[in-house]
Amino acid sequence: VARRATEESTTSAKKREEWRGPDAKRKKTKEESVSWTSMSSKDRREMRRKQKDNYELTRDAISLWETSRRRKIGKVDRASQVEKLSSLISGHVKDIIFKHDLARVVQCCIQFGTDEQRGRLLQETKDYLLDLCKSKYAKFTVKKLLTYGNRSIKDEIIKCFRGHVKKLIRHTEGAAVLEYAYNEYANADQRNSLVDEFYGPQFALFKDSGIKNLGDLFERDPAKKPYVLRHLKEALTPLVEKNVIKYSIVHKAFFDFFAFAEPTARSETIEALREVCVQMLHTRDGSRVAMQCLWHGTTKE
Repeated sequence: VARRATEESTTSAKKREEWRGPDAKRKKTKEESVSWTSMSSKDRREMRRKQKDNYELTRDAISLWETSRRRKIGKVDRASQVEKLSSLISGHVKDIIFKHDLARVVQCCIQFGTDEQRGRLLQETKDYLLDLCKSKYAKFTVKKLLTYGNRSIKDEIIKCFRGHVKKLIRHTEGAAVLEYAYNEYANADQRNSLVDEFYGPQFALFKDSGIKNLGDLFERDPAKKPYVLRHLKEALTPLVEKNVIKYSIVHKAFFDFFAFAEPTARSETIEALREVCVQMLHTRDGSRVAMQCLWHGTTKE
């Protein structure tokens, strides 16, 4: 009986080992546990970093970043350090840009780098730029590119937003980046192209034929008015319940809606806005929307 129990335990142990696979974590020995507990917190942190991917890249990048961001450093020395840092992270930006500490390294390259370095960084991140906008840490990289990049870089970033405005505006992090680009660096044509996505496909279909705004479209083809306004209302209604109601691009879309909406649809929108209308008063279009609510709303509203 004892021999049979021993054989069964050995067999079950082998099966567990086969099930876990050859890369299964083994238990730490007593000596390893004692050595780990005897380490200082700094040594433990360094040991954990060594177990992560891209450890050497992370270590060297943070070291160069610590030198480059100092205030008391000459322009020549800083340019040299930033060049080394830019060359180091080239080809590995996607692996580090979403991390809270290494995202600052990339931002340092943008702030103190040259236009050529910023352009290379944009080309490397262009395919997943929208993911950067939605990231808690990587979104500041896009903002840095908008702030310190030349006009061509700004135009390229704003161009990447086209076709994705309605998705970005519903995302907390992405809406902040979109608003920053729209309010600070987009020209008149770029602003119109971003707001146009709220109008739906009917407006996009006729935009290239000399139509610049909703008034031109409704004047040429009044039959399109119900479809466009219905699509505009459906796009704006979910934004009332979100924090993005404070952004100027949303205020512009609401103002265009109130300019052409029928009384019934306008009353329904006023009822939805009455609780958040105060959050729209800080912009020109937002204050006009608030006045529309006062003029056309009921006494109770």
